[in-house]
Amino acid sequence: MKDFHTSINIRGVHIVNYFNWEEKLDRLYRKVVNPSNLCYGIVSNSERISKTDQYGKLSNGLTYRFHNKIDTLSHANITQLSRIEFDRIFKNYDSLIDEEKCDFYHLEKNQGFYMEILVYPLVGKDNKKCLILFNFDKSKQDDLDKMTEAIYKFIDD
Repeated sequence: MKDFHTSINIRGVHIVNYFNWEEKLDRLYRKVVNPSNLCYGIVSNSERISKTDQYGKLSNGLTYRFHNKIDTLSHANITQLSRIEFDRIFKNYDSLIDEEKCDFYHLEKNQGFYMEILVYPLVGKDNKKCLILFNFDKSKQDDLDKMTEAIYKFIDD
C-alpha cells in the first residue's frame, strides 16, 4: 500500500462518527460514488440486518456497492477481494501514525485486488470500515482533489 495523493486540506484519519453507518454509506454512494466516472464503488465489512436497518452489523464477509456503470472485468476483479486482504489493508492503514496518513492509497495488482486501484479508507464506530474504490488509470490530481472535497463534505454533514 503506497501513499498516492494528499489533498491540500489533509485530514489523515478518515473517521465517520455516526451510528447510522449503513445509511451514511448509502448516502455516500448516491452523492459521491455513483455520480463520478472515477469510482468503482464501496466495499465494507458491514451489512444491514433488514431493509430499514440504518446501523448495520459487522459481517464475516464483505458488502459491495458498485457504480451502476462498472465494467464487467473490474467488477469481477473487485469481488475477488477477500475479507483477509480487506482487514490487512486496514491493519497497514492503522499502523501508520496520523501524520503519515494520506487520503488515497495505491494498491498494485495482487495486493488484495487483481488490478491496480486507488482506495480511500473510511473508519466508523464499532470497527466498521469501508474502502471507496477508484480507477487508478483515470485518476488525475485535480479530480482527486475534487473527490476529496466531496468526501470531506460528506463526513462533515
